[in-house]
Amino acid sequence: MRAYAIAFDVGRAERVVALTDGGAGLESALSRHFGARVTFVLDFWHASEHLHEMARVWHGEGPVAARWAEHAVGVMRASGGAGLLDWFATHGPPAESLDAVREAWRVLLGYVNGNVHRMDYPTYRGRGWDIGSGPTEAGCKIVGSRLRGAGMKWWKPQSAHVAGLRALLLSNEGLWEGFWSGPRPQAA
Repeated sequence: MRAYAIAFDVGRAERVVALTDGGAGLESALSRHFGARVTFVLDFWHASEHLHEMARVWHGEGPVAARWAEHAVGVMRASGGAGLLDWFATHGPPAESLDAVREAWRVLLGYVNGNVHRMDYPTYRGRGWDIGSGPTEAGCKIVGSRLRGAGMKWWKPQSAHVAGLRALLLSNEGLWEGFWSGPRPQAA
C-alpha cells in the first residue's frame, strides 16, 4: 500500500476514501498518516449481511425474514446508520423473544452503533463514492482471470503493477493522465 500511496502521490490528496469491513486496523493506520483527510465507508454489503443474519435468527428462512431484512437494508441505504438505529426502535424483536434472538439483536445493535460514523451512505452516494466492495472484487476477478489465462506467466511483482495500473485507470478522472505526465525516476 505504501508503494501505491507514493506512486499516486496520495499524500497530496484533499480527501482519501477508505472502504472498510469495520475492523479497526485500517482506520487506525490511515488516520495516523492522513488524519482528518480520510473518510471511512463501511462496506454496504458487509453491513447488509448482518441485517440478513439477524432476520434469519429472528424469523427463520422465508418471506418474513426476507421482507424485514430488505426493508432494513432500504432504510440503511436511504438514511445511513443513524436512520437505521431510529428504525430499529420500532422494528426490533419483542423483549420476550428467545435468548438467541435477543443475543443476535444485541450484537447487531453493537455493530451498527460501533460503525454508525462509517455509514452515511446517502452522503457517500451523493458524492459518487462506492459504498460496497463489489467493483473492487470484480476488478480482482478480471485481473486474476487474465493473469491465469492460457499461456500466461506472471510473477507477483509484475502482476501487482498491472493491478495498480488497472486501479489507477478506473479511479477518479484525471488520475491516469496525471500519473503518466508526472516525473519518472530514472532507471538504475
